[in-house]
Amino acid sequence: MTDKVSKSYELLLGEEVKWFVTLSGSPYTCDLKLYRVQHCDDDVPMYLIKGHTSSDEVTPWSEEVSEPIVDGFIKWDGCSDFKYAATHFCGDIQDHIMFHEAIQASLVLAHRLLTSADWNPPDSDGPYDFKEVVRCPQGLVINEDD
Repeated sequence: MTDKVSKSYELLLGEEVKWFVTLSGSPYTCDLKLYRVQHCDDDVPMYLIKGHTSSDEVTPWSEEVSEPIVDGFIKWDGCSDFKYAATHFCGDIQDHIMFHEAIQASLVLAHRLLTSADWNPPDSDGPYDFKEVVRCPQGLVINEDD
């Protein structure tokens, strides 16, 4: 068992990166942050800057500079808390659907990490037995960022 586990994932639609997820924490808690790609510059995904006043204020991903759309945690016993940034979607309803699919995919990834053999409460006999009630969405592909 490790003291600290960190993972990051790109969520793609086709070949295009749409979201970025970071998971980190201890055996008891998984911190989750979800970032939305605003657009790509020369194939580099660009994310909103913390405290932005315009959707043009973007940066390549950086934990210190990029603003997460969803920020929260899930505990090993299933309790959770999430904060959602003010999110504005222009145009196609598909953006709204993808937002909810990205949240669902993030929860699936957090669930997998919390129930893995490497990340479970030290005083338990094994991974916490969550009920499998979530599944990966149809449209997004999860790409683990090593």
